[in-house]
Amino acid sequence: MRRGRRTSGFTLNDVLVCLGVIGILIALAIPAVQYAHETSRRLRCDSNLRQFGLAIHGYAAQYGVLPAGSDAESNPSIFIAMLPALDLQPLYHSVNFDFGSLSAPNQTASRTAMKVLLRPADVRVRAGDDPGWTNYAGNAGIVLSVLNQNGVFSRGGDTPCALAAITDGTSNTAAVADCLTGEFNPLLRDPVRSVFSTPVRFERPDELDLFASICRQLDIQNARPGGIWGGRGSVWMWGGYGHTLYNHIMTPNDHTCQNGGGYQEGVWTASSGHPSGLNLLFVDGHCRFIRSSVPLSIWRGLGTSNGGELISDKD
Repeated sequence: MRRGRRTSGFTLNDVLVCLGVIGILIALAIPAVQYAHETSRRLRCDSNLRQFGLAIHGYAAQYGVLPAGSDAESNPSIFIAMLPALDLQPLYHSVNFDFGSLSAPNQTASRTAMKVLLRPADVRVRAGDDPGWTNYAGNAGIVLSVLNQNGVFSRGGDTPCALAAITDGTSNTAAVADCLTGEFNPLLRDPVRSVFSTPVRFERPDELDLFASICRQLDIQNARPGGIWGGRGSVWMWGGYGHTLYNHIMTPNDHTCQNGGGYQEGVWTASSGHPSGLNLLFVDGHCRFIRSSVPLSIWRGLGTSNGGELISDKD
């Protein structure tokens, strides 16, 4: 009697086991790849911020003060002063300082894209857009109005800040932070990228926390018509809030709100695409990753240059 020959092929159970093992390996690999990509992005941001730190100190060594922030969007931004130290002398010499940043003579410069101003996770240069976006902004302090700053870039008007005036210590005072650009597409409904507007305007210093509370309650659903603006960070040459200055009124990755429609007033919050926080450059040149859960008192302390707050290394 002739016996049947056994085959050596895979059984259904073998295939299922192999698929299960492959699935487990993929599940283990994806977080590792995502972590590697996120680490790479954070290192790139860290590198950009450190370049700003060197540029700031190069400027201070030459002129005795830090670059001055501006109280008007049409005036020069802090990044223009940094261009020579960022090895961008030709671009610096192309700026016509006799005209505003948005004037026709400066259109070419303002539309020039620079890698040092763009985060790898948030490059917003798209077809048809002006390419001069920036993902970074300078610290203006913890006041509602850009005209009365207590950060390190301008002390009202265009008055520059000297290093000696930073009595809180350069290692305890914020200089430049990540800032996500705005979103023109309302369908994306991203509250971190959006710029809201409070229904009323607040003027007194003691109304700061009340303003922040109302700002935090606004969202895509209940924002008043015209209360969402998507152009944040669209021109690196613009001075003032909305492009090259932010403040420390609310913790990282929280809401941003104009003060009753006042463009150069309100909460302009630092933000990033990094999970759970953002990169922050300090005036002394070192960088730290600050979590969104940082206590508000500490975050505000980092925002002032002469507030007298005590901040330990453990904070």
